[in-house]
Amino acid sequence: MTMNMHRLAISTVNHHDVESRDFVWNELFRHNAQYSPINQLDFTIQTKSDGDILGVAMGESKFDWMILQYLAVKVEFRGLGLGRRLLNEVIELAISRKCKGIHLDTFEFQARDFYAKFGFFVYGEIEDHPTGYRRYFMKLPLASSCDR
Repeated sequence: MTMNMHRLAISTVNHHDVESRDFVWNELFRHNAQYSPINQLDFTIQTKSDGDILGVAMGESKFDWMILQYLAVKVEFRGLGLGRRLLNEVIELAISRKCKGIHLDTFEFQARDFYAKFGFFVYGEIEDHPTGYRRYFMKLPLASSCDR
């Protein structure tokens, strides 16, 4: 395939359009699948009371690790153990999917100490992101990976 460099157009938009997202996913999946089965499976774990969502954990397992992308509990219900219950469910799900571990990122003003109580540890950080704070990358290796 040839390309006319004089006709090449580059554009920037302030959102993720479906066409571009699909292109990226298709190209990355095609490339990555050459090296390891992707086995991507999303998850959402909710805790509700009387139909109202009080807390949610969301993420995906991909390759052989689980990625916890979001965990949030309504402010007025924090400190009651809902976050602990959600995270325990995430850990159980990761074990059932035979993941080697779970990784996540959190900011200094969020939940680093909360995750550390479960055995997560910092394996990387970015200073001054956002300005004046740190962003931590944490992981929890799982014993289930020893069964492989």
